[in-house]
Amino acid sequence: MALWLGVQGQVLVQDSLRRVVHDEGMKMELRLDALSRLQFTFRFSNLDSAAYLADSLIRFATEQGSGKYLHDALTSKALIYKAKVQGDSAIYVVRKALTLVEETENLHQQAHDYCLLGTVYEDLGNLDSAIVYYKKCNELGELADSGTANARSLLNLGFVYRIRGEYGEAIQYLFRARSICQQYRLTAYYPSISLNIGDIHHHQGDKQAAIDEYRRGIAEASSLNNMIRKAQLLIRMADVQSEIGQIDSALMNLDTCLAIGQKVGMKSEVAGAEIALQKSI
Repeated sequence: MALWLGVQGQVLVQDSLRRVVHDEGMKMELRLDALSRLQFTFRFSNLDSAAYLADSLIRFATEQGSGKYLHDALTSKALIYKAKVQGDSAIYVVRKALTLVEETENLHQQAHDYCLLGTVYEDLGNLDSAIVYYKKCNELGELADSGTANARSLLNLGFVYRIRGEYGEAIQYLFRARSICQQYRLTAYYPSISLNIGDIHHHQGDKQAAIDEYRRGIAEASSLNNMIRKAQLLIRMADVQSEIGQIDSALMNLDTCLAIGQKVGMKSEVAGAEIALQKSI
Protein backbone atom coordinates (compact mmCIF):
# COMPACT_ATOMS: atom_id res chain seq x y z
CA MET A 1 0.00 0.00 0.00
CA ALA A 2 2.72 2.45 0.98
CA LEU A 3 4.51 1.85 -2.30
CA TRP A 4 1.83 3.29 -4.57
CA LEU A 5 -0.15 5.81 -2.55
CA GLY A 6 2.39 8.61 -2.82
CA VAL A 7 3.49 10.77 0.09
CA GLN A 8 0.32 12.84 0.49
CA GLY A 9 -1.99 9.86 0.12
CA GLN A 10 0.07 7.85 2.57
CA VAL A 11 -0.11 10.62 5.19
CA LEU A 12 -3.90 10.81 4.80
CA VAL A 13 -4.22 7.06 5.25
CA GLN A 14 -1.97 7.10 8.30
CA ASP A 15 -3.98 9.91 9.91
CA SER A 16 -7.21 8.02 9.26
CA LEU A 17 -5.79 4.82 10.76
CA ARG A 18 -4.52 6.70 13.82
CA ARG A 19 -8.03 8.05 14.47
CA VAL A 20 -9.43 4.52 14.42
CA VAL A 21 -6.67 3.24 16.74
CA HIS A 22 -7.38 5.94 19.33
CA ASP A 23 -11.19 5.80 19.07
CA GLU A 24 -12.23 3.93 22.21
CA GLY A 25 -15.78 3.72 20.88
CA MET A 26 -14.64 1.50 18.03
CA LYS A 27 -14.79 -2.29 18.20
CA MET A 28 -11.50 -3.74 19.44
CA GLU A 29 -11.09 -5.85 16.31
CA LEU A 30 -11.23 -2.73 14.13
CA ARG A 31 -8.70 -0.90 16.31
CA LEU A 32 -6.28 -3.83 16.17
CA ASP A 33 -6.69 -4.06 12.41
CA ALA A 34 -6.05 -0.31 12.02
CA LEU A 35 -2.90 -0.53 14.16
CA SER A 36 -1.68 -3.49 12.11
CA ARG A 37 -2.23 -1.56 8.87
CA LEU A 38 -0.65 1.57 10.32
CA GLN A 39 2.62 -0.12 11.23
CA PHE A 40 2.70 -1.71 7.77
CA THR A 41 2.56 1.71 6.07
CA PHE A 42 5.82 2.67 7.80
CA ARG A 43 7.76 -0.50 6.96
CA PHE A 44 9.05 0.89 3.67
CA SER A 45 9.76 4.44 4.81
CA ASN A 46 10.58 4.64 8.52
CA LEU A 47 11.74 1.44 10.19
CA ASP A 48 12.00 3.01 13.65
CA SER A 49 8.37 4.16 13.53
CA ALA A 50 7.32 0.78 12.17
CA ALA A 51 9.16 -0.96 15.02
CA TYR A 52 7.49 1.27 17.63
CA LEU A 53 4.05 0.56 16.18
CA ALA A 54 4.76 -3.17 15.91
CA ASP A 55 5.71 -3.18 19.61
CA SER A 56 2.46 -1.34 20.39
CA LEU A 57 0.52 -3.94 18.41
CA ILE A 58 2.30 -6.76 20.27
CA ARG A 59 1.27 -5.25 23.63
CA PHE A 60 -2.26 -4.44 22.48
CA ALA A 61 -2.83 -7.91 20.95
CA THR A 62 -1.39 -9.63 24.04
CA GLU A 63 -3.72 -7.67 26.33
CA GLN A 64 -6.72 -8.58 24.17
CA GLY A 65 -5.70 -12.21 23.71
CA SER A 66 -5.69 -11.86 19.92
CA GLY A 67 -3.37 -14.55 18.59
CA LYS A 68 -3.90 -13.49 14.98
CA TYR A 69 -2.76 -9.90 15.46
CA LEU A 70 0.00 -10.94 17.85
CA HIS A 71 1.38 -13.25 15.18
CA ASP A 72 1.11 -10.54 12.52
CA ALA A 73 2.94 -8.10 14.77
CA LEU A 74 5.73 -10.58 15.54
CA THR A 75 6.37 -11.44 11.90
CA SER A 76 6.29 -7.74 11.04
CA LYS A 77 8.84 -7.04 13.79
CA ALA A 78 10.99 -9.85 12.41
CA LEU A 79 10.92 -8.27 8.94
CA ILE A 80 11.93 -4.94 10.47
CA TYR A 81 14.88 -6.58 12.24
CA LYS A 82 15.77 -8.29 8.95
CA ALA A 83 15.73 -4.95 7.11
CA LYS A 84 17.96 -3.51 9.84
CA VAL A 85 20.36 -6.46 9.39
CA GLN A 86 19.74 -7.63 12.96
CA GLY A 87 19.53 -11.32 12.15
CA ASP A 88 19.70 -12.77 15.65
CA SER A 89 16.83 -10.59 16.82
CA ALA A 90 14.81 -11.51 13.73
CA ILE A 91 15.33 -15.22 14.41
CA TYR A 92 14.21 -14.83 18.03
CA VAL A 93 10.98 -13.07 17.01
CA VAL A 94 10.15 -15.50 14.18
CA ARG A 95 10.51 -18.40 16.61
CA LYS A 96 8.03 -16.70 18.95
CA ALA A 97 5.62 -16.31 16.04
CA LEU A 98 6.08 -19.97 15.13
CA THR A 99 5.19 -21.02 18.66
CA LEU A 100 1.82 -19.29 18.29
CA VAL A 101 0.87 -20.93 15.00
CA GLU A 102 2.14 -24.35 16.07
CA GLU A 103 -0.36 -24.20 18.91
CA THR A 104 -3.19 -23.59 16.43
CA GLU A 105 -1.89 -26.18 13.94
CA ASN A 106 -2.08 -23.62 11.14
CA LEU A 107 0.13 -25.41 8.61
CA HIS A 108 -0.15 -22.67 5.98
CA GLN A 109 1.13 -20.01 8.37
CA GLN A 110 3.79 -22.32 9.80
CA ALA A 111 5.11 -22.86 6.27
CA HIS A 112 5.43 -19.12 5.67
CA ASP A 113 7.13 -18.59 9.03
CA TYR A 114 9.69 -21.29 8.26
CA CYS A 115 10.31 -19.63 4.90
CA LEU A 116 10.89 -16.29 6.66
CA LEU A 117 13.27 -18.02 9.07
CA GLY A 118 15.14 -19.45 6.10
CA THR A 119 15.55 -16.01 4.51
CA VAL A 120 17.05 -14.65 7.74
CA TYR A 121 19.60 -17.47 7.89
CA GLU A 122 20.32 -16.93 4.19
CA ASP A 123 21.03 -13.23 4.89
CA LEU A 124 23.39 -14.31 7.69
CA GLY A 125 25.27 -16.53 5.24
CA ASN A 126 24.22 -19.73 7.02
CA LEU A 127 23.07 -21.53 3.89
CA ASP A 128 22.87 -24.97 5.51
CA SER A 129 20.30 -23.73 8.03
CA ALA A 130 18.47 -21.80 5.30
CA ILE A 131 18.09 -25.03 3.31
CA VAL A 132 16.74 -26.87 6.36
CA TYR A 133 14.01 -24.27 6.91
CA TYR A 134 13.13 -23.90 3.23
CA LYS A 135 12.66 -27.67 3.06
CA LYS A 136 10.50 -27.54 6.18
CA CYS A 137 8.43 -24.80 4.52
CA ASN A 138 8.04 -26.94 1.41
CA GLU A 139 7.01 -29.98 3.46
CA LEU A 140 4.33 -28.03 5.35
CA GLY A 141 3.26 -26.22 2.18
CA GLU A 142 2.52 -29.54 0.51
CA LEU A 143 0.55 -30.75 3.54
CA ALA A 144 -1.46 -27.51 3.56
CA ASP A 145 -1.82 -27.47 -0.24
CA SER A 146 -0.32 -23.99 -0.21
CA GLY A 147 0.89 -23.12 -3.69
CA THR A 148 2.51 -19.91 -2.50
CA ALA A 149 4.53 -21.62 0.25
CA ASN A 150 5.60 -24.36 -2.16
CA ALA A 151 6.63 -21.92 -4.88
CA ARG A 152 8.57 -19.63 -2.50
CA SER A 153 10.39 -22.49 -0.80
CA LEU A 154 11.35 -24.19 -4.09
CA LEU A 155 12.51 -20.90 -5.62
CA ASN A 156 14.58 -20.11 -2.52
CA LEU A 157 16.07 -23.60 -2.49
CA GLY A 158 17.01 -23.20 -6.14
CA PHE A 159 18.65 -19.86 -5.39
CA VAL A 160 20.65 -21.16 -2.41
CA TYR A 161 21.87 -24.26 -4.25
CA ARG A 162 22.86 -22.03 -7.18
CA ILE A 163 24.87 -19.80 -4.83
CA ARG A 164 26.60 -22.93 -3.50
CA GLY A 165 27.46 -23.98 -7.05
CA GLU A 166 25.31 -27.11 -6.87
CA TYR A 167 23.66 -26.48 -10.21
CA GLY A 168 22.06 -29.89 -10.67
CA GLU A 169 20.12 -29.58 -7.42
CA ALA A 170 19.36 -25.93 -8.08
CA ILE A 171 17.81 -26.39 -11.50
CA GLN A 172 15.63 -29.28 -10.31
CA TYR A 173 14.15 -27.07 -7.58
CA LEU A 174 13.67 -24.19 -10.00
CA PHE A 175 11.84 -26.32 -12.56
CA ARG A 176 9.62 -27.65 -9.76
CA ALA A 177 8.96 -24.06 -8.69
CA ARG A 178 8.01 -23.14 -12.26
CA SER A 179 5.62 -26.08 -12.44
CA ILE A 180 3.93 -25.11 -9.14
CA CYS A 181 3.63 -21.48 -10.28
CA GLN A 182 1.99 -22.58 -13.52
CA GLN A 183 -0.38 -24.87 -11.62
CA TYR A 184 -1.46 -22.14 -9.17
CA ARG A 185 -1.01 -19.22 -11.63
CA LEU A 186 1.54 -17.53 -9.38
CA THR A 187 2.87 -15.28 -12.13
CA ALA A 188 4.78 -12.95 -9.78
CA TYR A 189 7.50 -15.58 -9.32
CA TYR A 190 8.07 -16.24 -13.04
CA PRO A 191 10.81 -13.62 -13.69
CA SER A 192 12.88 -14.69 -10.65
CA ILE A 193 12.74 -18.33 -11.71
CA SER A 194 13.84 -17.46 -15.25
CA LEU A 195 16.67 -15.28 -13.94
CA ASN A 196 18.04 -18.07 -11.74
CA ILE A 197 17.74 -20.73 -14.46
CA GLY A 198 19.46 -18.34 -16.89
CA ASP A 199 22.30 -17.79 -14.42
CA ILE A 200 22.80 -21.54 -14.08
CA HIS A 201 22.98 -22.00 -17.87
CA HIS A 202 25.47 -19.12 -18.01
CA HIS A 203 27.70 -20.64 -15.32
CA GLN A 204 27.55 -24.00 -17.09
CA GLY A 205 28.63 -22.42 -20.37
CA ASP A 206 25.36 -22.85 -22.30
CA LYS A 207 25.13 -19.20 -23.29
CA GLN A 208 22.31 -19.49 -25.81
CA ALA A 209 20.15 -21.30 -23.23
CA ALA A 210 20.98 -18.51 -20.78
CA ILE A 211 19.91 -15.84 -23.27
CA ASP A 212 16.67 -17.73 -23.97
CA GLU A 213 15.84 -17.84 -20.24
CA TYR A 214 16.71 -14.18 -19.73
CA ARG A 215 14.56 -13.23 -22.72
CA ARG A 216 11.70 -15.25 -21.27
CA GLY A 217 12.14 -13.52 -17.90
CA ILE A 218 12.18 -10.08 -19.53
CA ALA A 219 8.82 -10.82 -21.19
CA GLU A 220 7.43 -12.08 -17.88
CA ALA A 221 8.69 -9.05 -15.97
CA SER A 222 7.27 -6.71 -18.63
CA SER A 223 3.82 -8.28 -18.38
CA LEU A 224 3.94 -7.81 -14.59
CA ASN A 225 5.38 -4.28 -14.88
CA ASN A 226 8.22 -5.44 -12.61
CA MET A 227 10.81 -2.94 -13.78
CA ILE A 228 13.47 -3.83 -11.22
CA ARG A 229 13.55 -7.48 -12.27
CA LYS A 230 13.36 -6.50 -15.95
CA ALA A 231 16.41 -4.26 -15.56
CA GLN A 232 18.34 -7.03 -13.81
CA LEU A 233 17.48 -9.48 -16.56
CA LEU A 234 18.49 -7.01 -19.27
CA ILE A 235 21.91 -6.58 -17.65
CA ARG A 236 22.34 -10.35 -17.37
CA MET A 237 21.39 -10.91 -21.01
CA ALA A 238 23.63 -8.08 -22.24
CA ASP A 239 26.54 -9.59 -20.31
CA VAL A 240 26.15 -12.92 -22.11
CA GLN A 241 25.57 -11.24 -25.48
CA SER A 242 28.79 -9.27 -25.13
CA GLU A 243 30.66 -12.51 -24.37
CA ILE A 244 29.54 -14.09 -27.65
CA GLY A 245 30.15 -11.00 -29.75
CA GLN A 246 26.56 -9.71 -30.03
CA ILE A 247 27.72 -6.22 -29.10
CA ASP A 248 24.93 -4.27 -30.81
CA SER A 249 22.24 -6.34 -29.05
CA ALA A 250 24.07 -5.99 -25.74
CA LEU A 251 24.31 -2.21 -26.09
CA MET A 252 20.63 -1.94 -27.02
CA ASN A 253 19.60 -3.93 -23.93
CA LEU A 254 21.86 -1.89 -21.68
CA ASP A 255 20.42 1.35 -23.08
CA THR A 256 16.94 0.03 -22.30
CA CYS A 257 18.03 -0.89 -18.78
CA LEU A 258 19.56 2.53 -18.28
CA ALA A 259 16.34 4.24 -19.39
CA ILE A 260 14.26 2.09 -17.04
CA GLY A 261 16.59 2.72 -14.11
CA GLN A 262 16.64 6.49 -14.60
CA LYS A 263 12.86 6.62 -15.02
CA VAL A 264 11.97 4.81 -11.81
CA GLY A 265 15.02 5.74 -9.73
CA MET A 266 16.79 2.38 -9.55
CA LYS A 267 20.29 3.60 -8.70
CA SER A 268 21.99 0.20 -8.47
CA GLU A 269 20.58 -0.94 -11.81
CA VAL A 270 21.62 2.34 -13.46
CA ALA A 271 25.14 1.99 -12.09
CA GLY A 272 25.28 -1.64 -13.24
CA ALA A 273 24.14 -0.73 -16.72
CA GLU A 274 26.65 2.13 -17.00
CA ILE A 275 29.52 -0.15 -15.95
CA ALA A 276 28.43 -2.84 -18.38
CA LEU A 277 28.12 -0.26 -21.17
CA GLN A 278 31.67 0.94 -20.58
CA LYS A 279 32.94 -2.66 -20.74
CA SER A 280 31.06 -3.39 -23.96
CA ILE A 281 32.08 -0.30 -25.93
